[in-house]
Amino acid sequence: MNEILQQIITIVIGLVCTMILAFASHRSKSLWVRVLFWICLAFSLCIIIWSGVSNIQSSGKLEVLEQDMTSTTSTVAKIKSDLTEKEQTIRELEEKAKQAAQGVTATYYLNGTIRKTYGSEVRADKHLVPTYNRMVELQNDKNFGELAVFCEEQIKKNPEWVTPHVFLGVAAANLGDIAKACRAYQHFLDNAPSEPSYGYSKARIQANQLLTKLKNQRKDG
Repeated sequence: MNEILQQIITIVIGLVCTMILAFASHRSKSLWVRVLFWICLAFSLCIIIWSGVSNIQSSGKLEVLEQDMTSTTSTVAKIKSDLTEKEQTIRELEEKAKQAAQGVTATYYLNGTIRKTYGSEVRADKHLVPTYNRMVELQNDKNFGELAVFCEEQIKKNPEWVTPHVFLGVAAANLGDIAKACRAYQHFLDNAPSEPSYGYSKARIQANQLLTKLKNQRKDG
């Protein structure tokens, strides 16, 4: 817009100067001098107007081009982000297939402990236990906004661990997002192991009760 304003001011100044020169030439006694002056001034006037209009059009086209470039850059960034997520998913699937071929299995407990079986050998991986403790801490502090964000991050990082879904249900319900809370509880109930030793029994009962309550609220609403 500033460039367009500058071009308009340039045109106005050119026109004023042209008129001044025109009146000055009009005072000459020679007819041929006056005619020559008027021709030159008319020619100059045409050049000024043409130049100004061309620059305004160029500025307008440049603005459109910049908007298109910004939109294109945003689209490319989104595509790259989607590709990165897909590549990560592919790597995870490849690793799972490799482990399955080697007889490696993993079972997630409620508290984040992972029971890994390598043939006849069994190991306990507790690297997710601090993550579980953090979710409990955020829930106890009623920091539901941060809890929701944290749970969604963990769901992306550890899709086989269903515990973050039940905490996400709590956070979403308290934030008023009943639909998300219902989806989270339902996913937890559909995928949480029923084996009591994995620690999900009490959480399953609570999730089922909360899901039923939320569904009734949606019907009443």
